[in-house]
Amino acid sequence: VLKEDKNIWVALQDNLDKWDFKKQILEAEVCISDLDDTDAKSPAKKVAIYDNLFSKRIFDPKFISWTFRTLKKFAKERKKAESECWKEYVDLYLRNPDEIAKVIERFDNRRVESLIYQGVQEFYKLIPDAHKVYFSRNIKEIVNIFATYFGFNEFFYDVTDKEKQTKEFVEKDLKSRTKKPFRKYIMRGDSVEDEATLGVLNWYQRKGEIDYVISCFRSHNGTLNEKMSANVGKNDLGLVKILSN
Repeated sequence: VLKEDKNIWVALQDNLDKWDFKKQILEAEVCISDLDDTDAKSPAKKVAIYDNLFSKRIFDPKFISWTFRTLKKFAKERKKAESECWKEYVDLYLRNPDEIAKVIERFDNRRVESLIYQGVQEFYKLIPDAHKVYFSRNIKEIVNIFATYFGFNEFFYDVTDKEKQTKEFVEKDLKSRTKKPFRKYIMRGDSVEDEATLGVLNWYQRKGEIDYVISCFRSHNGTLNEKMSANVGKNDLGLVKILSN
């Protein structure tokens, strides 16, 4: 564990040397990342919860009902409940073009920068040649805003099954006739859903169709995910320090 304080730390797997970790990150050809709670404080929570606290929507019976269902599910399932609750909110409110327009208007650069975790932008600048991709459950408009800000090559939105999405991405890449397939992967996430992405990539590695997968897990409470190559704190400053030195 490389630690500066409670928020700036990186914990590598026991069998992973710091210099090998750095080399694999910097030589990676593609980076698949989650958005909400991985690169930024959840834009979905910002839209569904915080933006509604001082609006007329708090008196809407549909919103009140959704809130109670969400609280009940979250009390039982914690992180696992987020995707289902967010999808329900999207179906209630964000299929309306007028509502979408309001969301886009609120997510200017100032707000985007206020949500991004420290060090994330610096991390992506350290891998300028890597093909950067978002797999996100968030809506198209929000993912596009963050993907554009970071200079991502592509993004997938409304992703409810990351295992399926990962398989489709890799298979399409392996069959490409216009480029050599990616063989060196970075994967970033913060939830069990992101473990599904890692599981698929590990399977392709065992088949010999990709060379390696280096995975980074955003731990918000200090608990280590032992399936991941590295766990990082609430920002990427420790990660950036390793890669820069």
